Amino acid sequence: MKTLIKILLPLFLITNLCLGQSTKILTRQFPTSTNLISVDFTNQIVVKKSKEQYPRIFLTIESKLSSQTLDALVKSGRYDYETKIEGDQFIITMPKLSRKIIIAGEEISEKISVEIHLPENMSLENTDLL
Repeated sequence: MKTLIKILLPLFLITNLCLGQSTKILTRQFPTSTNLISVDFTNQIVVKKSKEQYPRIFLTIESKLSSQTLDALVKSGRYDYETKIEGDQFIITMPKLSRKIIIAGEEISEKISVEIHLPENMSLENTDLL
C-alpha cells in the first residue's frame, strides 16, 4: 500500500502541474445613477437581486492555463470592462473577450461565467435573465 501511494502521489502532482488547471474570480462594482443596465456578453450570465447600492459583477474564469499565465492575462487587460451611458441606459461590455488567445501555436480555451448582483431599484435590459 505504501509503495502504491509513493508512486501515485508524485504522478498525481506532476499531472496537475503539467495540466495547469486554474480558476480566478474577478469582482467589480459599477457606480451609476441610471436604473437600467445592459450587458453585452455572450457568456453564461446569472442575475441576482441584492440590497447593495450599485451593480456588482463577479467574473469566474476557468482555464487549463497556469495561474501565472492567467494572472498575466488579467494584468494585460483581457477581462477589463468598458462602460458607457446612452440615454438612461448604463451599458457594460467586455470587448477583448472576442479575441483569441494563442500560446505556443495553440488556441487556448477558457470558460467564463458571469454573475450580476443587481440592486432592487435597477432593472436589466435583458429581462429573460432575471
